[in-house]
Amino acid sequence: MGHDQLFKEVLQAHLQAFLELFFRDVAALLDFDSLRFEAEEYLVNYREVEEMEVTWADKMMEKGLKVGLVEGKRETLLRQLTAKFGPVSEESRSRVQALEPVAELDAYLERVLTANSIADMGL
Repeated sequence: MGHDQLFKEVLQAHLQAFLELFFRDVAALLDFDSLRFEAEEYLVNYREVEEMEVTWADKMMEKGLKVGLVEGKRETLLRQLTAKFGPVSEESRSRVQALEPVAELDAYLERVLTANSIADMGL
C-alpha cells in the first residue's frame, strides 16, 4: 500500500471526527453521509499554478504602482497650485483629479512653474 493510499484511508476514517473536534463551524456545514472521496487523485501542475500566481501578482503590483504614481502626481500638482496661487477651487480640483496619463500630469507639473495663474494652466 502506497503512502498516498494510506493517507487517503486515514482521511476517510477520521476526517469527520477531526473536523468536529477542531473546526466545528465547518463540520456543521458538511453532510458527511453524502461525502465521497474520489477514486483517483487529480494531479495539478503546481509549477504552472505558481507561475500564474506570480504573473497575476506582478500585474496587480504594476497596476497598483501606476495608480499610486498617478495619485501622487495629482496630489503634488494640487500642493504646487495651492503654494503658488492660493486655495484651489473645487472646479480646478476636479479637473486635476480627472487627469490620467502620467505624461499629461508631468506637463502640468512643469507648466505650474512658469504659469501666472491657474487659468493660464487651463485648470
